[in-house]
Amino acid sequence: MSLKAWYNDLPVITRWHMTVLVTTAVMVQMGVVHERNIAYNWQLVARGQVWRLLTSFAFVDRLGMGFMFYLQTHFFMGLALESDKNTAGHAYFLMLVMPLTILVVVLLGVQAYFLSHALYTAIMFYFSQRHPNVPVSLMGLIVIPGSQLIWWTFAFQVVSGQPLEVMLIGLACAAVLWYSDVTAHPPHAVVDYFAEYNKKDS
Repeated sequence: MSLKAWYNDLPVITRWHMTVLVTTAVMVQMGVVHERNIAYNWQLVARGQVWRLLTSFAFVDRLGMGFMFYLQTHFFMGLALESDKNTAGHAYFLMLVMPLTILVVVLLGVQAYFLSHALYTAIMFYFSQRHPNVPVSLMGLIVIPGSQLIWWTFAFQVVSGQPLEVMLIGLACAAVLWYSDVTAHPPHAVVDYFAEYNKKDS
């Protein structure tokens, strides 16, 4: 199978999410885009730079081991979440958790440059609830059940001295959506859109 065929065969949400993450990382690495021009900054958003609300979710890290770890787990979780014909459900979850994360960050006045880590944590929580027993390989070193992935990631963040505030917000937002059962039944418009998109894409 060619690289193009493999790429086109990826589930649509996973394909576009990976494309955005890789493209943004490469552009930042090459100096085409600077982090400060795509980072979250509420003062600048209020002045009209509304693109920052989306671009702050698009950048995880510069190219390196950290980025590869995030990319690997994003890819694995995305495939799992869409493998059981849940593309519409996964999309609907993202449509809800991203604006909810922004709302919480704004209301709490959290100083966060990139909200991608909150989204990453939210997806991990969603994945762990839907696929708690799926084995997950961490960079080929150890294999853990899906239910433990989020706690291993938090432990890694603590050991590496990374702030947990944004990740905790992502976790809280995902938990609210999951336990309120909001994401269990996506609107028919969302389901029909992705059903039609997958027909055209196949």
